[in-house]
Amino acid sequence: MTKTRTTLAAVLVFCISTCFATTYYVSTTGSNSNAGTIALPFKTITYAYSKVTAGDVIIVKPGIYTDYTPYAGLNFTKNGTAANPITIKSQYKWKAVIDAGNVSDHIECISLSGNYHIIDGFDMRGAFECGLWIKGTATGNQILNNNINHCGNIGDPNSASGQAGLLSDENTDGTKYYGNYIHHNGRFSLNSNLDHGMYLTGDNEIIANNIITDNCAYGLHIAGYSTVSNMKVYNNVIARNGRSGIMLWMDMDGVDIRNNILYNNAELGLLCYDAHGTGVVIDYNMWYGNPQGTINMTWAGTDVSYTSGSNLIATYPNFINDTVDYHLKPNSAGIDAGIPLSPIVINDMDSTSRPQGNGFDMGVYEYQANATGISQADNKLSVLVFPNPVARVITVQSGKNISEIEIMNALGEPVYVSKIEMQKADIDLENFPNGNYFIQVRSENAVTTKKIIIQR
Repeated sequence: MTKTRTTLAAVLVFCISTCFATTYYVSTTGSNSNAGTIALPFKTITYAYSKVTAGDVIIVKPGIYTDYTPYAGLNFTKNGTAANPITIKSQYKWKAVIDAGNVSDHIECISLSGNYHIIDGFDMRGAFECGLWIKGTATGNQILNNNINHCGNIGDPNSASGQAGLLSDENTDGTKYYGNYIHHNGRFSLNSNLDHGMYLTGDNEIIANNIITDNCAYGLHIAGYSTVSNMKVYNNVIARNGRSGIMLWMDMDGVDIRNNILYNNAELGLLCYDAHGTGVVIDYNMWYGNPQGTINMTWAGTDVSYTSGSNLIATYPNFINDTVDYHLKPNSAGIDAGIPLSPIVINDMDSTSRPQGNGFDMGVYEYQANATGISQADNKLSVLVFPNPVARVITVQSGKNISEIEIMNALGEPVYVSKIEMQKADIDLENFPNGNYFIQVRSENAVTTKKIIIQR
């Protein structure tokens, strides 16, 4: 009898915390006078957030969203709980765009000072200073599957404050960053040494399965203002950043760096500058094309205690494409070369379970081979792109519904994006200069990238 009462009490507690959670919907065609249902969505993310409590979910439909609080962006200050987080999610990955428009008082796309949020699947762009800033004592937040790009490109040219794609304050705790694409952030016109992809200063942070590329200064800058403790940097690709891939600065107490690929950054793979403390582990990483070397652990009085083990030095990663597609080719030395990192990393950026072979792969993707030995990453979405070379109009055609077409120049910078829902599209390239480009075609759950040549 006692056991029955205990079980019933547990069910009641669960139901109170979850059965009454509400899901709200937001659409650019909605109204804040609506009920916030899927049929009658709200107009703005700000208004939807004003309604939520712990456990609630906001689903944001495709479109461009520009609502904000001056000097705070979308200002998320409420608290969820570990069991009942507040979730703000793009209905389809990267199709809900938070566009700050480089407006001087729209300094962040998102300001997050509350606890236990999940921010999932947005395209964040054009923030005057920072794409997403985790502030104060914010605890237990998850930043998942976002495309954080072209933030801090304008900024105040006279400001000594850095710009970043992602930033965390020193008293934040337990933030998880999984599966984000963080690129082209910072004041490139100034070649600023202060502007980075990620600038992290909190404790117990996990950075896993992220692509961090083409940012103005450092890809990942770790700053120990009050000692960074228990940080884990796992299975990321950190490439082509304007200084080094990773920077460690000031006080450290446990920074674990494993299974990453650090590729073609402008200076070093990893730099320590005036870094002190203990517990830095640099193990099972791949390093290639960083012209000043792999790591520097002595600069500016650095005396941090560290270990460096089974790294692959000067080993070419063999990506499908070096600037836009970081899946591994069948001959990549990164396949099965990592160390198991479960339960912190159990999937890759495509949500494929790790490992697929005899061991964890390095980087963000697990290599998969079908019965013919051909990488499934090469064959996810069957697409015809013709003519190629092309003079003006190129046709993209697939047997599946295409949801998005993006064209990037040779530097990997987006120059064209179109969100569609059809199997065939004609794109007029008349105003594009001659040269090499990459066209990335997405369906709801697949993607492929092809090289095209514009030639007249």
